[in-house]
Amino acid sequence: MKTLIILVVLLTANAVTVLKSQEYPVQLKDRIELSPAFTFTSMKEKGSGGQWYATLPVRLTYFVSKSVGIGGELIFTDYEGDGNTGIIASFLLEGDFASTQGTILYALGGYGVSNSSMVLDRLAIRYSDNAKIWGVLSLGFGAKIPIINGVLGKIEFRYQNFSGKYSWEDYMGETYTDKIRINYLNIMFGISILL
Repeated sequence: MKTLIILVVLLTANAVTVLKSQEYPVQLKDRIELSPAFTFTSMKEKGSGGQWYATLPVRLTYFVSKSVGIGGELIFTDYEGDGNTGIIASFLLEGDFASTQGTILYALGGYGVSNSSMVLDRLAIRYSDNAKIWGVLSLGFGAKIPIINGVLGKIEFRYQNFSGKYSWEDYMGETYTDKIRINYLNIMFGISILL
């Protein structure tokens, strides 16, 4: 975890010094960026029918300058169409840096909460009636590439740390509580629409 944080900080510092003089391919200041993405995962083991889940991350960012944005993100997860949608709600801070050939490099960080009782894989979570609130730390970096006017393709590498407490009862009826930390590294693909 510490190594990843140090790596993100070093990459961001390097990007700031190297790319500071580059021109931005699109104007970001005072614009709102809507960033939807979609993932679908199917898991199948020998002798089973398999399981699936779909994840829809949606981020909304307001750029207070040409390179700094603040915003929020909601991540919805549907597990096998059971209607128990898992949700992560996060506040994020984003720094963008112009690069060569119209690419914008960016780094982000933030914190949020989740209504999950189970972390399945990557960004996916599942909700149930006895769900606990989890804290979710997010750090990431990526690149945006202009496709057409006001629309950018996006690839993002994301680290997420889920932390919370899990209570369980043994066969004697005694209750125990464990602190749980789960780390995930993800690659996300999506688009950014400038409003």
